[in-house]
Amino acid sequence: MSNRPPLILVFGLPRSGTTWLGKIFDSHPDTLYRHEPDNYPRLEALPRFPSLHDADTYADFVGNFVSDLARRNDVTVAAKMPIFPKVWRGPIRQRLLQGAALAAKVGVRAGVNLPVLGARGDRIAPAPTIVWKSIESTGRFGLLMRVLPEARGIHLLRHPCGQINSVLRGERQGEFQDNSPTSEFFNLFRLLLETSQARRHGLSMKGLRRMRPEERLAWSWVITNEKAVEEAKESGRSRVVCYEDLCANPLAESRRLFDFAGLDWNAQTARFVRRSTDADAAAYYSVFKNPTHSVSRWREELPADSACRILAILQSSFLAEFYDESTPAGPGNQPLPETRSSGC
Repeated sequence: MSNRPPLILVFGLPRSGTTWLGKIFDSHPDTLYRHEPDNYPRLEALPRFPSLHDADTYADFVGNFVSDLARRNDVTVAAKMPIFPKVWRGPIRQRLLQGAALAAKVGVRAGVNLPVLGARGDRIAPAPTIVWKSIESTGRFGLLMRVLPEARGIHLLRHPCGQINSVLRGERQGEFQDNSPTSEFFNLFRLLLETSQARRHGLSMKGLRRMRPEERLAWSWVITNEKAVEEAKESGRSRVVCYEDLCANPLAESRRLFDFAGLDWNAQTARFVRRSTDADAAAYYSVFKNPTHSVSRWREELPADSACRILAILQSSFLAEFYDESTPAGPGNQPLPETRSSGC
């Protein structure tokens, strides 16, 4: 058994609500949150879609990476707002940390990388539970759960129409650093095609290139999430959570997830959950969103023919069990608003 502190993985595809859920876990006074620590170059030696057969090969590498998480104080990892009070950090240190985080963010805009002073957690006793939030490593989820016995894993699954619509909206608004459309990341698709899930569906690069952009994104959603669900299940320490369920009952779902992760419920988290769902900030990356609007927005924005193509691909996957579209309905057969795409 590992002697590392408890670890919670909050993984999912981009635009699936992982930052919101990660911040819900960060709001617990006893956790240490790490935001996308796997971005280049930290995990570059670990394939994006590794085989479980290679778990032993990467076990030490992954263990060393996780052991280093508490020491990380780079701005992208340790300065994601809001920054919550912690049991080991008094009011003065809390204000100093917030100031250091803001200074580091200003430094990034000026082209200077400043450490976030006060963000290290490797000298805290007892060691806090570490929360690792990631959109980069969903394809690695199963292998990570196999080699990290101290981890509890949460895989956040957002309806493909909602996730793809959010990605496309971000591209239109110029929210991403890479100006290339996500549907044209063919190097990533080549890696996807090497998985057993892609072979099971009979996918090929020639076929993908012939597809419309939303169809390629739908297949990326299916293959990546199928791999994560199937491979992490064997650990017995992972849970799939639908973003739509979290939006429908944020307090109840958060409490269930805290119980699963071995965390007690607390007033600070309850306040954050309420506050993050009472507002609807315009900022694309904000964690303060009206959950009802977030869930149904794709039904207002996504063209009917695009939605139908995505839903057809969803129906080819066992992941369709999470979403019964025949009514139309969402997770657990909870009715969703009628939509112009419901006549597929």
